[in-house]
Amino acid sequence: MIIKNNPFTSEIYNQEWMGNFHKGKKCHKFSFIKKIAFVKNKYLPLYINVGKYKSCGISYELDKSGRFKDYKGKVFLIYDVPEFIEVNAESKSKNLGLKKNVQYEGYFVDIRSYGTIEDYLSNQFNSKQRHRILSRLRKLEKDHNISYEFYSGKLEKKQFEQLFNELYNLMKKQFNKKNEKNSHSPIEIKEWYRSLFFTLFEKNQASFSLIKKDETTISSCFSYNSDNMVFSSIPVLDLDYSKYGLGNIRSLKSIEWAIKNGFEYYDLGKGSYGYKHRWASSKYKFEYHILFDKKSILASSIAFLLESFFNIKQLIRKTIHALKK
Repeated sequence: MIIKNNPFTSEIYNQEWMGNFHKGKKCHKFSFIKKIAFVKNKYLPLYINVGKYKSCGISYELDKSGRFKDYKGKVFLIYDVPEFIEVNAESKSKNLGLKKNVQYEGYFVDIRSYGTIEDYLSNQFNSKQRHRILSRLRKLEKDHNISYEFYSGKLEKKQFEQLFNELYNLMKKQFNKKNEKNSHSPIEIKEWYRSLFFTLFEKNQASFSLIKKDETTISSCFSYNSDNMVFSSIPVLDLDYSKYGLGNIRSLKSIEWAIKNGFEYYDLGKGSYGYKHRWASSKYKFEYHILFDKKSILASSIAFLLESFFNIKQLIRKTIHALKK
């Protein structure tokens, strides 16, 4: 699968990341690898993709000819390459090594063959499951004054700020009620998001989907958009309405919007959660790719240590998951 106009390797993404986390510095680009930029480690000949693990799907392409050797003496760590994305990782450079390390599972919905949300529901769920989802939807709409709002394309700054603040207010309420922390809350991440999201709306590469009760937002989801794929990134909801299966309703309405607007895929992102298992048509693996100069002892050693570190990290994660069962 090819992600058309990938937002996570765009110049906008590069500029916003560097401007917020590496002020005054420029990202590094190389001739041997296309469609991706890097940040250099302060001490080592190690280059890490712009965005690190905050992207939802990195794609890249190696130069097939093998004539570019600007990888010499260096190591390149690329986080979060979904296995379903078409990545051209073949090169005639015999000295360019590649290690792949699986870290997380992800889930997506292939909506190419569905003309309506009803078609998708009929294929994805049995009659009992459909009845449960739709009856809860009807009950929510009967009990409350419910509306559904979707925003994509250019937004006025004031309108964007309102939507962004609603997202974060609801996020705070949700995680406080669950007594959990989340990776979106640190102020530096929040302000990066604020700047990045607004710029992406300007380029029609972002969207908000909302469920509102009267004038109050009870569900909000920010998504990145490529030309053919919606990446659900920050879905939050008001747990006071959990009895209605609000997460299922949000998924239903978001996928319906994606079908109506001509997208081919709806990505539910990394992490194994119950609602993803129900709604996804396919699951996939997120890989970390380590490219390195095999002739360099230092580069080969760094690549080996990185691979070992991620293998141990994955083993610990699997052990903890098994103990929780």
